Amino acid sequence: MLSIDLMDLETPERFQHLCTRLARRRFPKAMAIKYAAWDLGADIVNFEFNGGPGTIIWQCKFTSDLGSNTRRAIRDSLRTGQANFANDAPGRRRRRRTRTRWILCLPVDPTGHFLQWLRKETAATVFDVEVWGRTELLAMLDQNRDLVETFFFEKYEALRAYFQTDELELVHLELDPACAWRKPDPETLEFAPKGLLMSADLIFDVVVRNRGSLETVLTGLVARVRDFRPQMHGYPGEGLLLPKITYRISIGHGIPGDYTRAFRKYLRIKPSSLERFRIRLTDTGFGWNGFVQLGLHYGAGRELTLPCVRLYT
Repeated sequence: MLSIDLMDLETPERFQHLCTRLARRRFPKAMAIKYAAWDLGADIVNFEFNGGPGTIIWQCKFTSDLGSNTRRAIRDSLRTGQANFANDAPGRRRRRRTRTRWILCLPVDPTGHFLQWLRKETAATVFDVEVWGRTELLAMLDQNRDLVETFFFEKYEALRAYFQTDELELVHLELDPACAWRKPDPETLEFAPKGLLMSADLIFDVVVRNRGSLETVLTGLVARVRDFRPQMHGYPGEGLLLPKITYRISIGHGIPGDYTRAFRKYLRIKPSSLERFRIRLTDTGFGWNGFVQLGLHYGAGRELTLPCVRLYT
């Protein structure tokens, strides 16, 4: 497991975003509340009205200081969350099936003294309280490697070692500025079209290095689409793009699956040399989000995988 410092996420918004992604892997109906001071005592919620795990609230505190200021903020969040989301809150007619779970997400592990304080603070609430600290979050990340790559590839040089084989290594992966996509957060591998575009082509600028002593040949591409989630939009316009690419592959409008494309013209990479090319994802679809992992086929049935990226169409 890569040694990750969650404080390297740098902002509360990015930490909440990561926690939302992890929460959804365990509870697919979990949804984020837009980051704001007026979050009603919850950053992420999971409502279950007909059985299931019941109502779950996540509160994300991006801090390494568990002192008085953080405790005051937690106390306020508990009070506000109980008023707005607890199953037996005043005025609610819903029959109580399960107690509401309240999960505190922290980028650091809580101390025993802090947990003792939290237990006393929540003793009189209607919540079943849990803490997802650094150890718990890293264990979840270890089970969801695409999120590690999406959130930390730009930060951690050590991650580069995951994208090399005996013969090839990834040197460069960037969004081609000519395409109709953008990178909303420069520190994460997440991409979205520039406006409401129907299935705009996505282009990556890629450089790989031959690590071996013999020439090797790129023979094809694979694109693995996972974690598909519909995303509602209005009516899209049309996306226009100049055809400045080398290799293209369809991702089937985001339908989960593995899509392969053999190259008609192979790319030869000489020993100890670099080769640069573009990958163009077509049929990117509209109104969904999920992750895509590309792989470069080369040699005799070998593959160099590239980092997972997340698309928001």
